[in-house]
Amino acid sequence: MMSRVIRISIMSLILFAPFTELSASGIGLKLVGSRAFSLGGAFRGVANDFSAAYWNPAGMTRLNGFQIGFGAVGVIPVATLTPKNLTPDIFNPVPADGGLYGLNNGYTTSATSLTEKTHVIPSIAFGYRAEGSKIAYGFSLSVPFGLGTDWNLFNLGQINNYGNWVSSQYPEFDTVSDIAIIAFQPTVAIELSEKLSLGLGFIYTKADISFRQPSFSNNSTLETPFGTYQYPYWVTDTFLDGSGTGIGFNFGVMFEASEKLSIGVDVQWFGDVDIDGDVTATTYFPYNQDKLNFIGGLLTNTALDSATRGDYERAFFAYSGQSVTNSSDVVTTTLPLPLEIGFGIGYQLSEKLLITWDIMMTQWSVWDKIPININKDFNGDGNNDVIYLVEQWDDVKKYMIGLEYLIMDSDERQAFLRFGFASDGSPIPDETLGPFIPDIGTKNSVFAGLGLNMGSITIDLAAQTLFVDDKTIVNIALVDGDPTESTNIPGVWSLEESAFVLGLAYSF
Repeated sequence: MMSRVIRISIMSLILFAPFTELSASGIGLKLVGSRAFSLGGAFRGVANDFSAAYWNPAGMTRLNGFQIGFGAVGVIPVATLTPKNLTPDIFNPVPADGGLYGLNNGYTTSATSLTEKTHVIPSIAFGYRAEGSKIAYGFSLSVPFGLGTDWNLFNLGQINNYGNWVSSQYPEFDTVSDIAIIAFQPTVAIELSEKLSLGLGFIYTKADISFRQPSFSNNSTLETPFGTYQYPYWVTDTFLDGSGTGIGFNFGVMFEASEKLSIGVDVQWFGDVDIDGDVTATTYFPYNQDKLNFIGGLLTNTALDSATRGDYERAFFAYSGQSVTNSSDVVTTTLPLPLEIGFGIGYQLSEKLLITWDIMMTQWSVWDKIPININKDFNGDGNNDVIYLVEQWDDVKKYMIGLEYLIMDSDERQAFLRFGFASDGSPIPDETLGPFIPDIGTKNSVFAGLGLNMGSITIDLAAQTLFVDDKTIVNIALVDGDPTESTNIPGVWSLEESAFVLGLAYSF
């Protein structure tokens, strides 16, 4: 039985927790350089400070000397889900196809909010070009993709007769994700002419992920011989922890069409990530004294053969209110991260006003059908199992515009006021939208920032607010018609997000 539980656990976690962002655009974090951030990410056509190593490495040829910058971003996501009430559900006495596990009995049917917390994300980058040199060098260390969510969506106590003591042992936060992709990007740039520069580098990515979620295993074969059909499914708390690495590249072009107009192109591919994962499955059995009495009576029969007695003893344990934990190193896969192509323009409208505009395409269509290797023979056919993750995501575009205005200029310091706007869609269809990655639709973000340049030291502050329309999902997407496996949660979804940035740069 436990082998089936682990297999279902893996399937449930994989289906609900695509290694998106590993991220969808909802958790794509373009947070290197507070100046670029406050311009809404419209920076590829400018890229003339330390963060060029990330945004467009060709821009490093516009540096003079050495620049290094540090940043810290506080991201506060707020998401709310009001699940749709589906009938029938799998915990009804007579199971029937069509209901999502526990949505009517176990999963909440009232509005539930993501546990609010602030995610602090650091970054560092530097660039260097010697005086008179046509070669420049740079490096960035960032978290381009990341997310953390804690939901309290499921409660064993809502399942009829499962037992209060059993319910009290179940984790309070039952649907949890923690995703962090760290990118190391060394780059080099060359000035081919006064107008044209090229930049090239490679990206080493380190991924760490963990997910927790309830999953369910069929109990019908055990229930039938031992009285009333009461527990068609057992509940398992599943926890998956994985890590991996990948190699990609970034490439940039910077063309200075005139003293006022510059054009930049940047291509980033974060590479395929090879993931190894461990899964821990803890099954919580119901407590039922009537069934214990009935099976206990059967066990008093001294004429039972050893096989039958073993079956009865396992059945007795299954209604004892206890739990069983099984761990296994079973999951490996190669997950494709998308190609990103960005095009940007910077135009110095006057001595005081800079206007920037960018467009970026993210190739999330690579998330179509991905094989997940389970390094264990659960089927008993002598071969390891393979599960196919079908996501059918779409490519998305992001549009950005920024304004920078010089509000103070003296011999000792300069001050800049910055504004930005960005709009990008979600690649996730309704059929695969779940609580781990609540990227529910087109996101419109407003940015504002203030920069103070005091000679060799620059301090920047910036903030972002995100707006997105609520999304209503009506239909449940079952996996092969199995009511215990779904790739989405129907209901009304809402999402808000705020972010605050502090940046410090030093040049010499």
